[in-house]
Amino acid sequence: MLQNCFANFVQLFRGLRHNYDRPFASYLSIERAKNRTWKNGLVRHKGEFQVGAMGISQGRKIQAKLHEDVITRSQFVHGWDKQIANGGRLVIQANHKFDFLLHSNTNRYATIFKKNSYLVEDPKKYNGRNFIGEFDLKVGTIMTSAGMGVRFSTLDLLKQSNNQMIFSKPGTKDELGWKVDVGFNYRYVVHNSLLEGIGLFNTFKEDPYDKIALDNYLLGKSEIDRNVFSLDFGFNLKWRKTTVFYRNTFHTLEYKSKLSKVDFQNQNLISTIDSNDLDFYNNNVIKEQQSFLNNKFFGKQIYGYGTIGISWVID
Repeated sequence: MLQNCFANFVQLFRGLRHNYDRPFASYLSIERAKNRTWKNGLVRHKGEFQVGAMGISQGRKIQAKLHEDVITRSQFVHGWDKQIANGGRLVIQANHKFDFLLHSNTNRYATIFKKNSYLVEDPKKYNGRNFIGEFDLKVGTIMTSAGMGVRFSTLDLLKQSNNQMIFSKPGTKDELGWKVDVGFNYRYVVHNSLLEGIGLFNTFKEDPYDKIALDNYLLGKSEIDRNVFSLDFGFNLKWRKTTVFYRNTFHTLEYKSKLSKVDFQNQNLISTIDSNDLDFYNNNVIKEQQSFLNNKFFGKQIYGYGTIGISWVID
């Protein structure tokens, strides 16, 4: 079993969402995560436990700073006071993910689709052919769901981590390394608190004695798309004990959008827009909303986001 210490710092997150959509919700949590890889490299597990709060003001402050200092062309975002659990509600979440090596030309042990064990005489360092099955389970007040998928990677499970880290072979001067992978996943969502309101398997009933304002703009059960499909791909580059990575993810919309029924020229709608944002609305937002509506895959609305990050080993 491999045991390593990693530090993972996400440097940039950019979501390709239509700009006038309010945030459904935000949360801030402390996480305890543990990664385990079986010594033969056929199975890998990641367990996470999170405790925090949803609906607090930190999300608003972080976004405001990004708009002020990084994405300076963005307009002010309205609607944070209408987010689900506004004022703060408890978050408790447990996540588990299992990866199973289905086939590999770099791992010498037998797999599901490679029955015979054999010795890899001249193993490929970074351009292997590995197919990995994935299964994940999430239970908690952020999301309760189950999913599965398949992934192709140029590295087997013994040469990479769940933190996007690439391992060097002990005792070698293998300073430069890389990885390319692509995965397709399906997830069934039992409950999504960021859309339906705080809950576990169902939304919790409102406490009549609670002084926190009632949730606004909750989506009903019939408005949630329980079947979510995703495609992600990425490239990792290692130098010594540091790995820099880029990932891009596309997935279907988690709810049944009513955007196509919106009349963007409706005067009642326009009257709700801040006067400082009118030019931006007319020149940019309408075009972006219409472009977003055309992003479909097999009739399902899709959107995507990219992540750039860095991981390193602490000896």
